[in-house]
Amino acid sequence: MRSMARCRRNEKGQVTDAGLDLNQPDAFGEYCKDVVILCSFVAIGATIWSMILWLLLLIPAYVFYKLWKMIIAPWFFAESLEQEEEKKIKKRERRLRKT
Repeated sequence: MRSMARCRRNEKGQVTDAGLDLNQPDAFGEYCKDVVILCSFVAIGATIWSMILWLLLLIPAYVFYKLWKMIIAPWFFAESLEQEEEKKIKKRERRLRKT
């Protein structure tokens, strides 16, 4: 996480890349912090109750959920280009009829 937030400078000392904001809600750094917090919680809880280690399965489950929501589901359920073109043509025709 430290390397993601580090700024990069050129030979003149000017900032060329400011790095990532670790507190940005949809950034990768936010997910890294969540994993660290969950692992810390589970490590502390495992000293009392060993079955709490099953909570670590939340990490791959959440990764699968995000992949499904952002990449896989839109790809499976996307309308074909022909249907989109037909909708655009019908919409144009309706506009032309109104005017």
